Amino acid sequence: MDVGYDFITPELMQAIFFQQKNLVIYPYLDIKHLKALELFTAGHSSIELDCTALNDIISILEHQEGIYSQSPPFFFVFNASSKIVQSVQEIENVRYIINTNENVESFANGSQLLFYNKKSKKFVNPSLENNSELEFETELFRQSQGDQDILQDLIMQIKGIATRIYKEFVESGDEKRVQAILEEYESVFPRKFWSRILQFTQNFFRIVIPEEVTKSMVSSIPRVRSTKLNSSSRGNETDFSMEYEAILSTCRSIAQAFITSLHDYRSEHVNPANLEMVQLYDPKELYNYLRNHHWKDGISADFIEQWVSFKDVLDDEESELFFGLFSKLNISTKYLNLNEITQENKTIYIQNPSPPIIKNKETLKISSSVKDLYSSPPSIKNFVQFKEWILAQLDELERNR
Repeated sequence: MDVGYDFITPELMQAIFFQQKNLVIYPYLDIKHLKALELFTAGHSSIELDCTALNDIISILEHQEGIYSQSPPFFFVFNASSKIVQSVQEIENVRYIINTNENVESFANGSQLLFYNKKSKKFVNPSLENNSELEFETELFRQSQGDQDILQDLIMQIKGIATRIYKEFVESGDEKRVQAILEEYESVFPRKFWSRILQFTQNFFRIVIPEEVTKSMVSSIPRVRSTKLNSSSRGNETDFSMEYEAILSTCRSIAQAFITSLHDYRSEHVNPANLEMVQLYDPKELYNYLRNHHWKDGISADFIEQWVSFKDVLDDEESELFFGLFSKLNISTKYLNLNEITQENKTIYIQNPSPPIIKNKETLKISSSVKDLYSSPPSIKNFVQFKEWILAQLDELERNR
């Protein structure tokens, strides 16, 4: 029986993420398991195409530049026929993973596509790039310790580094400044893996980094790095893990957007040299660091704006969870409407102390301490808070019967 975890492997990470290859998986695979590979599509917006419901898949892929998105599209095409698999090979500059129930091995020879047999868990045709080693991919899996959220954060860090390198090459072409970017992350991504990060940069942005530049960076003498923070220096820090767990216990969409925004904020505002290794790839540790050093009085509006910018894709139930979460964290719910944000109010929106403990890990349920948060009835205009106050009173009455 197929499960999504079967496809989270170093081999598929190498093909889809580092080499930026398109892939055909066969035979039939359920879409929810196929979409597990979305983990390796950093920098893209995923789009599902069902060949049984759409007449002209090829035309859609050929004219994908007309699809509006801040990120280039990545298509998950399922229920494809062998004719579609054969035809897509003529299309250039589009990313996709196709699933078909037909035997398409005959198309693999000489193809730019990679064909993956899910039963044997092997590629039918080898990778076209001479890079069979999986040391970096294996190291990333080791660091994540089986946690897909941590693995996603590591992948997003690599994507962020690549973006900085790309912009540096375009704007200045200064090799030393590119090397300085890589050195910032040397505690997480050692020098021996820099060539793989540069490989990803070339493949994703379709640029050429001279081979001599890569060799000189990898072989250059490492500079002396400052001593990292140790546990003794963190003895007086506050533990904000309860806030972090409350956020992650809402729903997957909200939690994923939170972790992505956390990484983006770190990339833009935090010097990696000030972080311990675990703080670079563990979102909870990073959140605790930010709350103790950058957000001592509360989370800044810049981060909140980034976090809620995806809210339009949420359904009604998820949106209600978002409002409920903000109420519990004492964040003004007006920040769920970006049009209401003013430049003069850009500082603190989560106030200490930490929110109440959330006991239910699936959804954000009302806790017994919420009644203390609203000792008097809130305005009915704030319906979420008013509903929570009513529920808290009912719970209290039930307990005292």
